[in-house]
Amino acid sequence: TTSVSYTQAGVYEVSLVVTSPSGCSSTKTENITVNAGATGINNVSGTGNLRIWSYGDKVYVDFTGVTMVNSLVTIYNILGQQIVSENVTSGNLVFQQEIDTFDAEYLIVMVRNDDKIVTKKVLITNGK
Repeated sequence: TTSVSYTQAGVYEVSLVVTSPSGCSSTKTENITVNAGATGINNVSGTGNLRIWSYGDKVYVDFTGVTMVNSLVTIYNILGQQIVSENVTSGNLVFQQEIDTFDAEYLIVMVRNDDKIVTKKVLITNGK
């Protein structure tokens, strides 16, 4: 098994060569397109210490120990509707956002730094 990773977006020509035990071979060549950004979820660079959690009606993102230049924290409800989107700079080590419009709800928190993304589902509860 051979695996190839492409770090840049673009169109790449790939070939597969299959050889039988007797030495006969066949080649298949196709173009593949690698898109910018992630098709899955990548970690933000240096996210070993990135933490996302909720307590009561607040959502927290702790950037302590994370190398970041400029991150975007976006919070969505479970239907995918954006509730909050805010830029966080390296001067703000702990992002905090109060969500007081719901009694209780699951939220999706997405942290984007350049082309790297971390997401987490959290539960907020409002004591109203």
